[in-house]
Amino acid sequence: MSVVLAPLPSRQATRTHTTPARPSSGGGRTVVRLPRAAATAVPGPSVYRRRRAVLAVFVAAMVGVIGLAVGGGEASRSTAGASPMRSYLVQPGDTLWAIAAQHAGSMPMVDYVDVLVELNGGAQVRAGEWIVLP
Repeated sequence: MSVVLAPLPSRQATRTHTTPARPSSGGGRTVVRLPRAAATAVPGPSVYRRRRAVLAVFVAAMVGVIGLAVGGGEASRSTAGASPMRSYLVQPGDTLWAIAAQHAGSMPMVDYVDVLVELNGGAQVRAGEWIVLP
């Protein structure tokens, strides 16, 4: 008896595997149909469209997240009409109150210090650090 392995019928070329008959089997043949290998399957156009749509959504989400992280968040929208941001190099012995006294202008000192804390992520400053001024 021999076993013949044949793939299922398809539009693409198929492979056939035949095992030789054993002498004691009586010479009969058995045909076994195997499914096509998944690696040879070609995805259809709908799969490509779906993949592209998922990629487009992913890229748009990443651009949005990066935009918020870089500064496209609420703080930049609320100060869109304001003057451009300035920066200041902190000197040894400087405090936020001393910096506010130098740069506050007509803005009340308490409000200016509050904005400094919000813009720079806290109330501590170190010498040699650049801080953002409103």
